[in-house]
Amino acid sequence: VGMLNCPYGVECIPNSGKYPADKQPDETCPSTEELPNGLATFVAEALDIAISAKTKDGRSVLKGFSWFSQEKAAGTYNQRLQHLNGSINELGQAYLAACSKWAQAQPQP
Repeated sequence: VGMLNCPYGVECIPNSGKYPADKQPDETCPSTEELPNGLATFVAEALDIAISAKTKDGRSVLKGFSWFSQEKAAGTYNQRLQHLNGSINELGQAYLAACSKWAQAQPQP
């Protein structure tokens, strides 16, 4: 899972969309009305959707979730979960919280 830095539905040319990464602090996805905390909102909402998905008999559908965090690869925003100094950034905090929520939603043995 990741967030592209280009408009939907066209060839992805980095920095060609409404919110180009090269104009944002640290080249991250900006806070907007739809994403009040930028990528942190996106990852939290994506995992909420995945966590709530169930089979007809109530079993969880989600078995794994991978965050594509290679910096600006393949036309993405900066998706690092840590600052360059190694401390966890806002996106990393959201990812940890969402993964913890997923773990808590799992049936106990």
